[in-house]
Amino acid sequence: MMNRPEDPHEVIGCLLCGGRDLVLCYDDPEAPAVTSDIKLQPASWKIYGCRRCGHLQKKRTSEFDKAVRRIYADYHLFDLSNTSDQRLFHEGRAAETRSGKIFERLSLLWKIPGAGKMLDIGCGNGAMLAAFSGRVRNWKIYGYEPDESRGERILALPGIEGFFSGELEGIREKFDLITLSHVFEHIDEPAGFLSAARKLLAPGGLLLIQVPNLRENAFDFVVADHYSHFTPEVLSRYVSGQGFEIKFSVTDCVPKEITLGAVCSENQNPDENWYAGLDAGALTENGRQIGGWLQSVAEQARAEADRGRTGVFGTAIAGTWLAGVLGERAEFFVDEDPDRIGKYHLEKPVQAPGDVNSGESVFVALPPQIAAGIAARLTKTSKARWICPVPATAGAGRR
Repeated sequence: MMNRPEDPHEVIGCLLCGGRDLVLCYDDPEAPAVTSDIKLQPASWKIYGCRRCGHLQKKRTSEFDKAVRRIYADYHLFDLSNTSDQRLFHEGRAAETRSGKIFERLSLLWKIPGAGKMLDIGCGNGAMLAAFSGRVRNWKIYGYEPDESRGERILALPGIEGFFSGELEGIREKFDLITLSHVFEHIDEPAGFLSAARKLLAPGGLLLIQVPNLRENAFDFVVADHYSHFTPEVLSRYVSGQGFEIKFSVTDCVPKEITLGAVCSENQNPDENWYAGLDAGALTENGRQIGGWLQSVAEQARAEADRGRTGVFGTAIAGTWLAGVLGERAEFFVDEDPDRIGKYHLEKPVQAPGDVNSGESVFVALPPQIAAGIAARLTKTSKARWICPVPATAGAGRR
């Protein structure tokens, strides 16, 4: 589903509206990028904002497409944890998994039928499938990945009816629920992808999209294999413009993420002017502020590391990126996940907060407001010096 430019330096227009007037929002050649399966890449990719619709995306070239394919060729989720799903933490304690939280909220936002068929597109290790199969009866549950290599693992999960691979267009079934959990931001041709997904929905069926929320997490810019970086308003307007009716769009289900549900609208013809009324200028300006804020955080971290022994709180995207920024000056990681403590990440030890020595500094690599809450809590029980990122401007990583 890729139409790649011949010139490796040619920038394709906006992935959503096709506009060609793109403005540079982020370019830091001294900072690394991080893959969505938490591996460092040697350099970040440029990010542009569309002056017509306000969408923010990577500088997409044939070179970038090839880099993404290389990432997927060696893709391994959750290598540092003994789990196939991300744990959510509250006050330092594991509450539940991301997928479990999504389905708990879904039951409040949408009346889940007593029976039906579900398809998880981009099912990965099967986290969404396992979460749903453990909560419903009389449903037939299917997974999909372009590559058939995960089929055996998915089919071994309890309650799984089948597994599809290859092209989406080759699936001949209809589904009452289709889930896209951290998939849509990876798509290089969103319109064609949504069109294919729409054809798989049964009448009244729900499309559930889960993506990072750039409004609350500026660190999404540094994810190497994300083509798109969504804000709630752009995502809702775009999906609606592709022949869907939005049933809900919330940002308080999973921290720093957007949860959107949509059904097929009566008029399924795409609306070419779906972006009408969006303040593209404000959206692209916010993108520039996010890019500037990330560079400020990198500078702040380097300055703090010059003061003495320094570690990084968190072993996910943001923490890995910051450790890449610091290089050898980041000497250890700190994490509250017991599955990660005592292991190594980027060849550096992962410690519990209470194991950090007095006088050592730990940079909390999270959006400022979240970082401030964690630092305030850990200061009560730890002798370390907990450092929060500089305050964000406007909507740049504000929460």
